[in-house]
Amino acid sequence: LSRQFKQHAISRVYEALVWQVPKKGHGVIELAIGREARERKKFSSRTARPKEAVTEYAVHRRFGKAAAHLLLYPRTGRTHQLRVHLASLGHPILGDPTYGGRKVCSVDGVNVPRVMLHARTLGFRHPVTGEVCHYERPSPPDMDGFMRELEARVDQKRAGGA
Repeated sequence: LSRQFKQHAISRVYEALVWQVPKKGHGVIELAIGREARERKKFSSRTARPKEAVTEYAVHRRFGKAAAHLLLYPRTGRTHQLRVHLASLGHPILGDPTYGGRKVCSVDGVNVPRVMLHARTLGFRHPVTGEVCHYERPSPPDMDGFMRELEARVDQKRAGGA
């Protein structure tokens, strides 16, 4: 399995709720990242030893202009890659104060319960049998509930503006 990860042969799909809505509905982020010199717990492109990192994204759903639900397809697997890449676009993951600050911990008056990132799909070849294994997990209940709340806020704004 570790060889498959190293060769980028593992298929992974993540989903995230992000601050505001990316202008492009689909894109690829190519930004080398590494551990920051000043804050060793953080990663960024400002590092002495950057490593290639590539993430493909697609906007799956919009919640007005306040937030978006993205599907993420990492082509590499660097630590904090998705969090750093989305923050570099100006769309940090909701609930992630490390890369988005306090502003991403509340949307339209609704507190974000946690970092809104979820590993949706994992696929790999079984190292012994060679069988292709594919696992998928639906969005967690708290993430689904938060999306329903965001949708309700958008509907309220539409009804109030009509």
